[in-house]
Amino acid sequence: MSEDLDSDGSQELLNSVGQAISRLQEKQSQLKRELEQVELSLAHKRIQFSQLKNENVRVARLPPEILSMIFEAGNHLDPPYADGRQKIWCLSTRMPVLPFRSAVSSVSTHWRAVALRVESLWRAVRIRGTVNIDLAILDAILARSGAAGLSLTFVGSDGTPPTRSLMNLICTHIQRWESFALQMGTMDILHDVLGWLRHAYAPRLRDFSVSSRCAIGARLLVQPMPIFQGGAPSLRALVYNCVSPRYVVPPYHAITSLDLGTQRKLMTFDEFRSTLNHFACLEELIIRDNCALAWPAAHTYPATLPCLRSICIAPDDFLSPHGTTLPLAFIRAPLLDTVAFSNLLEFDRGFFDAMRHGLAYTPCRLPAVRTMSVSYCQWEDDNAEGIMEVFPRLSHIILNEFNPRDSPCHPLLRSSEGVPLGLDVQKITFKTALLPTHVRKLHELLEDRSRKGVLVPIICFTGQAMSRMSSDSLDLLKSVVTVIEEDEFISLF
Repeated sequence: MSEDLDSDGSQELLNSVGQAISRLQEKQSQLKRELEQVELSLAHKRIQFSQLKNENVRVARLPPEILSMIFEAGNHLDPPYADGRQKIWCLSTRMPVLPFRSAVSSVSTHWRAVALRVESLWRAVRIRGTVNIDLAILDAILARSGAAGLSLTFVGSDGTPPTRSLMNLICTHIQRWESFALQMGTMDILHDVLGWLRHAYAPRLRDFSVSSRCAIGARLLVQPMPIFQGGAPSLRALVYNCVSPRYVVPPYHAITSLDLGTQRKLMTFDEFRSTLNHFACLEELIIRDNCALAWPAAHTYPATLPCLRSICIAPDDFLSPHGTTLPLAFIRAPLLDTVAFSNLLEFDRGFFDAMRHGLAYTPCRLPAVRTMSVSYCQWEDDNAEGIMEVFPRLSHIILNEFNPRDSPCHPLLRSSEGVPLGLDVQKITFKTALLPTHVRKLHELLEDRSRKGVLVPIICFTGQAMSRMSSDSLDLLKSVVTVIEEDEFISLF
């Protein structure tokens, strides 16, 4: 009997303890909710205080018209790939910062209201991924630019094709496209996306870029994909990255700039020649790798580009540069004035051989080249002699950047036997400051040319390069040659 009473009492005690614990837990949860409310209220107060503080700054009192002009000017400080959610790196502090348009939109409600009315701030839109995209948010962002032109970048790194709703939304604004960059993970997904552009009409599109990380795609290899068949009358610039231009075919008739990097030998020479011959108005060509499966005999009739003014051979860093210069040997361009070389570890010997042998069968294919721009190229003596033969009218050399251990001009102006070359270079422009060792070697070289009665070129430096050189170095050069400071200019490549 007493044991039953003790058992009942213990049970009541346990029940009361359990109830007390439940009340404490409920109270704890209530206190947590109250704390969250307090913290949220404090956050709102801090925001209000910051807004009041920001609004009291003198610049915040500027009228919306002036703020709009400031915002439009500041928007150009961002690199073109920055979007509203992506942080970019500040070069001076090495710290991540928000893009300009996001930063000014966060200062105060007044600034945000002004920023949202500046259509040019929201012209660049970067879409990341093909799935799990909030279409309502994307639609709102696209609408912020109003009737202004759009610069769209569509990046899909996975193997999932975009949904119909997403493509419908993007293509709804196609008549506002001024620039469209398409970066898909595989060729098959790229093929799916390009299907939406087959019959599209893009009246304002000027630049179109297409790239894929994988150059193999069964469907795309079977049949080329024509795009913008409805018309793209303003299209002037094309970029191919790991994609062959014979697979993705926009209107070619008015293209003036072509950046060609297949990252695979995806074309035969006949296809390479046939493709380039379509670009009748091409003025600027960039070649980033050896595009063809195999190159023919030197006397083979080349591709003809009647309007080409400048060409750049610039292999990608992660590719072997072997053979990259060969495409230049199979291009006939009577008006070509400027040739640029960048990131060349060596010139392909077949390039000079093809150019020399080609002269025996056809007229000079590049007769008008007068300017050569060079960045990070390693010169050999036979390269310099080959350049003299291939470009007999070369008169201006631009040295953009070079390895400090190299002598940038020595192989171009003097042979291995120490005899000055017959290259009648009239002007050498340096866009990088010369080290004292470079200056001494250049002084010796120019003095030797002057002593032997060979043409001594004018030496030009950009203002930035000249400001980084010592007065002693400049005086040493001025003792044998005319030294000129040039205004900064933007290289084509």
